Amino acid sequence: MTRVVSPSTSKGLATRTKELASGQGRSSIGAGAGADVKVDRIEKRFGSHVAVQPTSFEVPAGKLVTLVGPSGSGKTTILKMIAGFEEPSGGCVLISGVDVTHIPAHKRNLGFVFQQYALFPHLTVAENVAYALKMRRVSRAEIRTRVSETLNLVRLDGLGERYPSQLSGGQQQRVAMARAIVFRPPLLLMDEPMSALDKRLRDEMQYEIRNLQQKLGITTIAVTHDQSEALVMSDVIVVLDRGAIEQSGPPQQVYKHPRSEFVATFLGESNILKGTVAFHEGKPWLAAGGVRRVPLVESDGFRDGDVVAYVVRPESITVASEKRDDAVTFVGRVVDTTFTGDAVRLRIDLGWSEPIVAKVLSRHGISLFQSGEEVAVSWSLADGTSIRC
Repeated sequence: MTRVVSPSTSKGLATRTKELASGQGRSSIGAGAGADVKVDRIEKRFGSHVAVQPTSFEVPAGKLVTLVGPSGSGKTTILKMIAGFEEPSGGCVLISGVDVTHIPAHKRNLGFVFQQYALFPHLTVAENVAYALKMRRVSRAEIRTRVSETLNLVRLDGLGERYPSQLSGGQQQRVAMARAIVFRPPLLLMDEPMSALDKRLRDEMQYEIRNLQQKLGITTIAVTHDQSEALVMSDVIVVLDRGAIEQSGPPQQVYKHPRSEFVATFLGESNILKGTVAFHEGKPWLAAGGVRRVPLVESDGFRDGDVVAYVVRPESITVASEKRDDAVTFVGRVVDTTFTGDAVRLRIDLGWSEPIVAKVLSRHGISLFQSGEEVAVSWSLADGTSIRC
């Protein structure tokens, strides 16, 4: 029988940091190598409100999994249940095969990087990083060695005597990361760790965190609403909506072959054409509006009359002055062009309900295509994804 629990009282970031850092009592999970994680039918209800529907996924040891989704999708609540900050209403969490569902956060031996970093302002960088080791009663000599090694790993060597207020946002983020990994946790959790950074720093830190995670082999679960961050950092992306998993898999697979319109529109920009399946000469085609023949992949097992949403990404589309014989090709007219820096965004009227969007590298020049110009629009059959409605 599913047990219903009342919402836990929200604790301050400083309290949560002390809980995790203390490591008091006998830890259920050992330190060192990355742990495998299994989330089994975990759910969370606040009264009549279902924040997380029964949800299951697994994280192999040493991998980085990112939970993505809009506000209210349940991603942060799931992370808190894994950390021990929220009590599940049902289901369980296993880390290295140990059921930790009802074990307090400070006994799970996990690293956690908070959205607001939660650094102790009265402690130096070195003292912030050393805090978790002191709470674990590690020897002074070992603390000095580990703090020095960890600050070097996150490129903060030489800054150990500074205080958080004397650091940039990117440096503070590195201190938070160093504090979370200095005691060699088997699992690292990150709650939108780069949301406070500007775009340039955020782009840099994505690669730094990914490289550090791979170097150390720490199993990591991160939460973000930034789709580019998820695509860059992850081994696996879990897309959530309204408390349920919409799709999960490697970034390239989820991006190129979305299983729902929600995933197609949430992760990047998509062209979506809706219509019904009609067979011509034994092959399935999408019939929609004035466009009668968009070929579909035969192996998808369509039947005549199936309602389908056809998805093709803007960057998968080739725009040229002549038709291609080896691809899905239509002739249309350029509606407008927009320079976006690294690319030129074209909207092209093909007679669909909405203009199709294509992106071409800006090195080709925005003057290559002009509004009103007739062009051939093409894409590979493998680049189109069909979603049954």
